Amino acid sequence: MKRWLVIVGLLAGFSSCQIDYSDAYSEPETVLTPEQMTGILTELAVVEAAYQSKYIQVSRFSSLLQKEADSIFTTFKTDRTVFEENMTYYAYQREELKEIYQQVKVNLEKRKSEIKIDPNEIPVALPAEKDTIPKILTEEDL
Repeated sequence: MKRWLVIVGLLAGFSSCQIDYSDAYSEPETVLTPEQMTGILTELAVVEAAYQSKYIQVSRFSSLLQKEADSIFTTFKTDRTVFEENMTYYAYQREELKEIYQQVKVNLEKRKSEIKIDPNEIPVALPAEKDTIPKILTEEDL
């Protein structure tokens, strides 16, 4: 009998510890359309890639990236808070979010194909004698 009481007690305890996701599933006050989300995410990816190619450390460009992101949000007539609420909302709408990111990928591939690079403008590696990286001394050099 005690065994059954323990099992019933444990089941009652576990069933009362459910996490309420109702807030996460509810739509935000301002819902951005999938097209708006696609546009914002595409622009954010382009800006982030540009900064990553210029700066190696994230800490050096994070504040600049935030300013650029705010500019993108303004272009799309929204703000950071609304965007973040929508990202959370779409995170629970997995199929829609997957379609949004697939369209972002298509947009980025299209932009990439439109870039024309002149092979003469690509920088060439420095010759060894003009290398800017300091040489590591070995025992033979000493």
